[in-house]
Amino acid sequence: MKKDVVIYFISKIIIGIIGLVVLKLYSSMIDPAGYGEYSLVASLVTALISIFIGWIGSSALRYYDEYKDKKILLFTNITFYYIFMLMLCYIILYLCKYLMPTIPIEKYYIFIVFFTMTMSMQEILEKLLRASNKTVVYALASVVQSILSIILFYIIVKYTNLEAESIFISAAMSKAVFVIMSLFTLGYIIKFRGFRIDKKILKKFLNYGIPMIGVWGVGWILHYCDRYIISMYINNYEVGIYDMSCKISENTINLLISSFTLSIFPMLIRDWNKGGKKVIEDKFKTIVKYYNLIILPAVVGLILISDKLYLGIIDPKYASGKLVIIIISIGTFINGLNSILNKIWQLNEKTKNILYILIASVIINLVLNIILIPSMGINAAALTTLISYVFSIVVTYVFVRKEMIIKFDVKSFGKTIISCFVMSVFILIANTIVDSLIGLFIEVILAILIYVVSTLLLKNIDERIITSVTRRLKKHGN
Repeated sequence: MKKDVVIYFISKIIIGIIGLVVLKLYSSMIDPAGYGEYSLVASLVTALISIFIGWIGSSALRYYDEYKDKKILLFTNITFYYIFMLMLCYIILYLCKYLMPTIPIEKYYIFIVFFTMTMSMQEILEKLLRASNKTVVYALASVVQSILSIILFYIIVKYTNLEAESIFISAAMSKAVFVIMSLFTLGYIIKFRGFRIDKKILKKFLNYGIPMIGVWGVGWILHYCDRYIISMYINNYEVGIYDMSCKISENTINLLISSFTLSIFPMLIRDWNKGGKKVIEDKFKTIVKYYNLIILPAVVGLILISDKLYLGIIDPKYASGKLVIIIISIGTFINGLNSILNKIWQLNEKTKNILYILIASVIINLVLNIILIPSMGINAAALTTLISYVFSIVVTYVFVRKEMIIKFDVKSFGKTIISCFVMSVFILIANTIVDSLIGLFIEVILAILIYVVSTLLLKNIDERIITSVTRRLKKHGN
């Protein structure tokens, strides 16, 4: 697990830096109205893939270890499910042109078709790479995809008249490279022998996946419905500003969270299959401890430097979204912790519980958005999202405790708060001096170093980890 977390973490740091460069290009080369159109269309595609394709990838991840001796059979079943559901996605996408006339689907339709195919294939292949412990390939393919995406976007925008269209094209082409790399890596299981639907696999996938369809669908409403309400009550210009502000959190906090959680679920599945609930209980305390240790300082840091992001990263025309960045960052931290709690229900194959809580959260989110957005604008959208996340994690915690004993390392959390405070003092002082992008970069690096030193001085990291890292460094040094 430690090795996987480190690999994921390094790759996500690289992707996060590239992502900030991407946002700089997007914000400087595309106006908020055009970016708002892209956001609405891309969110719709994400919804279709989450609802109709996501359950396949999640089920493959959940049962890969169980069928590791029947990989060819498993893959042929996955392929059949994928082709059928992709065709269904295309049919619904075509109907949406007429059912949702306010969303400019027709304008981007040709680009969306290719984008949907590559994005959906990546959705499944990511899960297969994780399940088969192809950590290095997953990380490398993700980094290559990110680099290629930014290069292609710049070339397309520079030499054509395309704006938002260029995002779809560059994303689709770069995702296609990820797909090719993944298929090549997993080639030993891709020996197609015709479709053979195994009823046992189908039943497991449906029992586990069908509730996940609801989870993904309702989750999409929770995360993206605010864009459509903003478009309905205000305009696409404000949608662009809101989505860009949310993307800042996604390219920093969310990437750190995903680097932490990507390796956890496959590990938990293996431990669950071997030792059951008792083994998971012993590890859960450590998982939450290191989640706080890694993610909390990132949230605090991003909040404190949010004003400085417009020095050269985000174009000033998007500056009205500063408060959104702060609120969404807090919400992202809470939602990430909630996703860890949800793993308990996923292991117990009680995904319906996740769905029920999400539905309640969505109702709260929708009602508050409709009431508040017309008068408070995009800040209300961020606030209602935060309220929904808080409701979700509180209810989840209350009920998950009935499934498993959950222990928290209060002492470690206190030390994490102290380290964050020390780092915050430095950032607040540095903010009065820094007035350039280079200065901001140096400030962030020094803040990270101060936090790490403070954490080490407080002995908030297990000595076994420090010893392991020291030995590795000495080994490479020799």
